[in-house]
Amino acid sequence: MAEITVRRYTAADAKKWNDFIAKKSRNGNFLFDRNYMDYHADRFPDCSFLFYKKNDICAVIPGTLDADGVFSSHAGLTFGGFVVGASVKTMDVKCLFDLLDAELQKLGAKKVIYKALPWIYAERPSQEDLYWLFRKNARIRARLISSTIEPKVTQPSSKKKYYLNKGNRLGLLFAESKDFSGFWDLLDSCLQEGHGAHPVHSKAELELLSSRFPKNIKLYTVTLNGELLSGSVVYISSQVAHAQYLASSAKGRSLNAMDFLMMNETNAFPEVRWLDWGTSNEEQGRVLNEGLVHQKEICAARGVAYDIYEYDL
Repeated sequence: MAEITVRRYTAADAKKWNDFIAKKSRNGNFLFDRNYMDYHADRFPDCSFLFYKKNDICAVIPGTLDADGVFSSHAGLTFGGFVVGASVKTMDVKCLFDLLDAELQKLGAKKVIYKALPWIYAERPSQEDLYWLFRKNARIRARLISSTIEPKVTQPSSKKKYYLNKGNRLGLLFAESKDFSGFWDLLDSCLQEGHGAHPVHSKAELELLSSRFPKNIKLYTVTLNGELLSGSVVYISSQVAHAQYLASSAKGRSLNAMDFLMMNETNAFPEVRWLDWGTSNEEQGRVLNEGLVHQKEICAARGVAYDIYEYDL
């Protein structure tokens, strides 16, 4: 086994980091591109690391370290963990953890929060980290359930097909849109009404990220005579089209516009294997929104766990 070394990421490493994520990793994602990660670096100060075999990057881990000594991979992302290359094997991942822990102890860190990559996002099997988390006696901090469908082999229920036909009869139009500002206003009003909250991304941030990643971040809407009824911001990676945001107006709900949108989305991404409509949880998974998960499940979606682990240093 070739010796692995580690060093902390600096801004000068951005190009080689991005090249590794996009071209050389087996479980990379555009969320780990520095042009995505760094948009909120003012709120989540970076503490990422690069790992080398000889002179080549074999793995990276995106991370943040807060004032309380908690290292997260990554506090500003849905998931994180080790991003590894093809040469990395099971015992190598043990070495990655050992090196990471040693570096974090030098920085005064006391705890690690590890947001494991859900398996559907990896291009090749990449769950060696889960084995070593078990060996480290890591605790499950949160487990969310996301609703995922494999459109090429799974058929939605007859009820959902009814909503698709109904929407067509009513003249509903499903299409890609560039009006992120208009959708954000709808999303914000829905979150304010239902939860007294705002979207995780501000309007300016959503527009910025969609402009940086036009092939990966897309908006799909359902309209009637030009009126926005429902919409979905979709994050598209090599394996998964993930609905980052879903929202529907009161009129849209009365016309089943969200059902119409979800049914059309099942045919909108032929280039990926999985369509993931996101989690339906609150309180780190201890509360399930049964109505929301039911709406996804009658589209034939089934559960994928989004796990977050923690261990003490």
